[in-house]
Amino acid sequence: MKTIAQRFIEFQHMCISPHASPIQRAEMCIAFFAGAKSMLDAGIEIADLSDDDGVRTLEGFHRECRAFGEAHGHKED
Repeated sequence: MKTIAQRFIEFQHMCISPHASPIQRAEMCIAFFAGAKSMLDAGIEIADLSDDDGVRTLEGFHRECRAFGEAHGHKED
């Protein structure tokens, strides 16, 4: 399984301009890791839910991410 740092490297190759400043890259890395931490925190909260509620919560996260992507011109692979 990839580490968060490895996932950020993939993200930056796909999404960050090669002309981005070092400060912009650093800020995007901070935001990326903050997002990862947020989902880890959500995972801990989900563990306290019933199985059905946990599944509904995860499905809601997926719907939210798909809607965000679609609103910003991205299609799921």
